[in-house]
Amino acid sequence: MLEFGLDENYVMILYNNNPIITDIFLRSQDRKTLQESNNQKEMDALVRRFITQVKQAIGDFETKYEKRIRNLKVVSNLVKVEEYLASFRKNLLNTGFNLFDPIKDLKIPQHLEESVNVQNRSYFSTVIGLAFRKLDVFGYYKFVTAVKNINLLPNRQNMMAKKRMKVFSNFAFKGIVGAVTAIYLAFFGLSFWNINQYNQKLVNYDKVVSDHKLKTVEKKKVAKELGKIKKTLNLSKTITSKKKISYRILAQIASSVPKRVRFESINYNGGSRVVLKGQAFSDQDILNLIEKILESKNLNLKKHR
Repeated sequence: MLEFGLDENYVMILYNNNPIITDIFLRSQDRKTLQESNNQKEMDALVRRFITQVKQAIGDFETKYEKRIRNLKVVSNLVKVEEYLASFRKNLLNTGFNLFDPIKDLKIPQHLEESVNVQNRSYFSTVIGLAFRKLDVFGYYKFVTAVKNINLLPNRQNMMAKKRMKVFSNFAFKGIVGAVTAIYLAFFGLSFWNINQYNQKLVNYDKVVSDHKLKTVEKKKVAKELGKIKKTLNLSKTITSKKKISYRILAQIASSVPKRVRFESINYNGGSRVVLKGQAFSDQDILNLIEKILESKNLNLKKHR
């Protein structure tokens, strides 16, 4: 790593997690030349002095550790840094000089992309380094108060709390949605099952309706016959005689009753007299009753008005 600019100038080589730093000396006149960069002769002289020191630092490292350095990542805040890098490459042919891009492997929020979309992003290195200083493998921030007290992420704890809350909320929301979905699916499944069961039961619906109609007709017939039987039984209760002939007389009279005649009472003295009391729709109905009763040769009854 090569720092090249108005403030600091040094070569840092990281070897086995240990930084080897060599300062590069610049005169005050050299700093003025860097700032103005309008005199090519002075610029070339500055580059030669600068590269000589860089070459010396690299040579010392290669001699001591027997490791070859092929490329240097350059960090600079100079406007015309590319012009100086071209001169560096000419003066040190076997070594590459490229601007360091600390944001290359970082995920930048969309609303900040435009702010960092510049040609030379190497000068962001210090800021990013301080922001992530606690990831420093050297623990340098622990021993330097100025670095220790710098906090470029003042809302980091709040942001972490919000993210945890967001994750929990998302998890809870997904859980609730999943539970509601499961309940609805259970209800839908139960509904479909009930519908299927009902459909199976309705397969013979037409046959059941037809049987119901037939049974209804049969029921009416049975009810009619039952009504006649009950009527006969009710009439039998009004007979005072207990002899067998009483039933035959009652049966003969009951079978002779027209539709529009209704008895209120029957009195039989046990002999040859039966008194009938009731109502008729017309006199003709009464005459029909008398005629039917008189048709029986076994009965000799008189009408009582």
